[in-house]
Amino acid sequence: GGLNDGLDVDELVNEIGLDADEIAWRKEFVGFDEEDVQRLSRYEDAFAENADQIADDFYDNLTGNQQTVDVIGRSDKGIEQLKRTQSAYLVTLAGGDYGPEYFEDRARIGKIHDMLEMPMKHYLGQYGVYYDLILPIIGDRLTESLAGRVGETVSDAAPSEADGVG
Repeated sequence: GGLNDGLDVDELVNEIGLDADEIAWRKEFVGFDEEDVQRLSRYEDAFAENADQIADDFYDNLTGNQQTVDVIGRSDKGIEQLKRTQSAYLVTLAGGDYGPEYFEDRARIGKIHDMLEMPMKHYLGQYGVYYDLILPIIGDRLTESLAGRVGETVSDAAPSEADGVG
């Protein structure tokens, strides 16, 4: 609804040249490959479990600044709707499907931010806020993974009764 209704995604995609070659170039440019897809997929459930809290914290930050409140006020969606959208966005980051639909959705979201006249400093600044919110989740998951691997290695290396020890 709202701004989405006035947005022709096909026209936008054509306007910015977002075809298969452009998507491949963008992935190559940032070094995004199949290993990244696999790494991200490990976080899908953790992102889903924490998506609502992250959206709440993200919007708490945004609503604590008058400049960003002014941008939010230009949206036809209320804060709760925006939080739901943000929550869904987080889950798609680790969803494993990074093809045309993923890029079209990102282009659509970017265009909506442009239509809301969101300054670039807000758009880019929000990424810093967002990373601060998801890094603890990634860190916790990494710590759990490493602890599990160390535990397995120690168990595998420990002498057993079959080795004549014990």
